[in-house]
Amino acid sequence: MVENHKIPRLAYSLVLDNDPVFEGDMAGYTYFAGELMRTGTTTRTKDQIDEQVDMLGASLNTSAGGMSANCLTRHNEALLDIMSDVLLNANFK
Repeated sequence: MVENHKIPRLAYSLVLDNDPVFEGDMAGYTYFAGELMRTGTTTRTKDQIDEQVDMLGASLNTSAGGMSANCLTRHNEALLDIMSDVLLNANFK
């Protein structure tokens, strides 16, 4: 970790500790599940998630292996709220 007090930014990285899965004839489904996590939740649509992340000047990415995000420190709580909603309430549209 390297601190830089000129730019007050935070970066989050959540790594999912999943057991390896043999996908067989369904190769790629774990990749698609990771990508679909950000397509909406039970409380927010994809457009609402995108708009809220953009309003914060943040970024949010999901994948089969987890989630990453970054924002200014003053938007810490709002970004964590969005991240937890996407992780816990994804509806995989």
